[in-house]
Amino acid sequence: MKTVLAFGDSLTWGSCPHGTGRHPKEDRWPDAMAAGLPQAEVITEGLRGRTTAYYRAGPTEMRGDLLLPSLLHSHAPLDLVMIMLGTNDVYSRVPVTESYWGLRKLVEIVRTHPYGIEGHAGPKIMLIAPPGFVAGQCFGVDEGVVEAGHQMREIVRDLATEYDTAFFDASTVATAEAGDGLHLEAQVSRALGEALRAPVAEVLGL
Repeated sequence: MKTVLAFGDSLTWGSCPHGTGRHPKEDRWPDAMAAGLPQAEVITEGLRGRTTAYYRAGPTEMRGDLLLPSLLHSHAPLDLVMIMLGTNDVYSRVPVTESYWGLRKLVEIVRTHPYGIEGHAGPKIMLIAPPGFVAGQCFGVDEGVVEAGHQMREIVRDLATEYDTAFFDASTVATAEAGDGLHLEAQVSRALGEALRAPVAEVLGL
């Protein structure tokens, strides 16, 4: 049995775009993905508001770089860490060049964490570029955010190439076409998980 950690924000948590609710479990992309990977255990660590490595006010710590080490240690040994972050960086107007360094730090954390498990070399990494955004449907989601989202996808792709990690562009199958322009409809979130089954199986050798 392989073990996968899905590390993300509200898109991974399963936020409904029509309010503050949460999608049913089967519609959240990590669970939809897991349904087609019987040889893998998928652990979902989605936090609403999480950034790559930058302060964002909220009810709990939102910086991904501060939380990731504890999660790696508590869920070890892991075979794959999937990182889909950047949406809250973009929404909070963090320059995409800064988000690059935030994501780079997360990759370095996964690569260098002292797992302390004999025979465990550490997990593989898949970087996922966030889905597409739609302007004008939520306060703060304007054309600038949409354009920054495009730039973010290129940065994630380049970082995956630089660090030789797996890469998936969520915008190829998922766009926030309704609701608030940031979060996914239930069927779109489910479709993202289904689309990830094959590339994840390939990375894990399943």
